[in-house]
Amino acid sequence: MTAPQTTLSGSINAAVTSLSVNDALGFAASTDTNDLILIGTEFMLVTAGMGTTTWTVTRGYSGSTAAAHSSGATVTRIARGYTDLARIKRLYGFPDTDDDDRLLDIIDATNAELDFRLGVALYPATDTVRLYDGSAAMRGYTRLYIPGGIRTLTQVRLATSSNGTLTTATLADFLLRPQSFRSRPGEPYKYVEIVPDPTGSDPWFPPYMANVELTGTYGPADAQPNLARMADSIVMRTWDARGSGERSTPTVSKFIYADDEATLEAYRAEHVSVAG
Repeated sequence: MTAPQTTLSGSINAAVTSLSVNDALGFAASTDTNDLILIGTEFMLVTAGMGTTTWTVTRGYSGSTAAAHSSGATVTRIARGYTDLARIKRLYGFPDTDDDDRLLDIIDATNAELDFRLGVALYPATDTVRLYDGSAAMRGYTRLYIPGGIRTLTQVRLATSSNGTLTTATLADFLLRPQSFRSRPGEPYKYVEIVPDPTGSDPWFPPYMANVELTGTYGPADAQPNLARMADSIVMRTWDARGSGERSTPTVSKFIYADDEATLEAYRAEHVSVAG
């Protein structure tokens, strides 16, 4: 898989926290919360300006070293998941960019395989707006489970028919649950619940399809540690097996072992079964 690329439209020194690029096609959109990029050997986290060609960035991300970069330097988008190129290079000491393309292929395949086996992404999401079915809500249509979890909620819009016109609801009528002290550190909330109305009007999520729009931050704040370590191992097992005569890049599924499957099943049971 070829990662999206663009070029700097002006030079930057090692200290600035804003940069401009010539084209943002394939990079994070305005509805995303951040983006990870690579220029030379420096990783940067884009924290503002997504969807435009001027970005605010955190320099020297993931243990890399901030450096000056010339106008026209290549800017590569790094897809993130349970592991990413920045993490693999930092953990395993890849010294340059020579192997980046092959590593990215393996990393992307590993993240995709784990998503497929889990049935949900258990790492920080970049999108902020999602549409759900009110008909999937439980407990009298007052509790809507969020696959992968939700950390913050800033807006709720509801429609009283499937694919209907969405109307902004009163945010104070909705709570994120279970309460944080009932979850492990770093875990997102598992569901959105409607606050009972003391007047007895019995509020609910209208039981239709594609009629509940939630704006917030999704997924855990960081990839689940067990899954991140698993992904790292799968990437390196696959990397070490390349060129074995079977194919230049072996299929990552061959390097998911029995203990990995047991861990995946535990996460499926906790994060997918109820929500699904």
